[in-house]
Amino acid sequence: MRYLVTTQAFWDNLPYYQELTCGRVRFTTSQVPFDGLVLDTKAQALQKIFISPKGTWLIREQEYKQDHWIYEALIGKTPSESSNEGD
Repeated sequence: MRYLVTTQAFWDNLPYYQELTCGRVRFTTSQVPFDGLVLDTKAQALQKIFISPKGTWLIREQEYKQDHWIYEALIGKTPSESSNEGD
């Protein structure tokens, strides 16, 4: 298992054969090539993601069994669309 610090574009372009209805978990038949920041522990990943700019995503990658990988979007830091302050 490893943690990938990336952008939404990686998630949007992830080639998957199945996605859970929540939209946060995808299954692939192989490990997807990734050349960004990779961390080994969740603690390291969370520390990094909370100081990262908006638009940064944290994705957990795990080999489920041979030829089956799971990618889970843990945190997607997206800019807020509109503020409802004062409503």
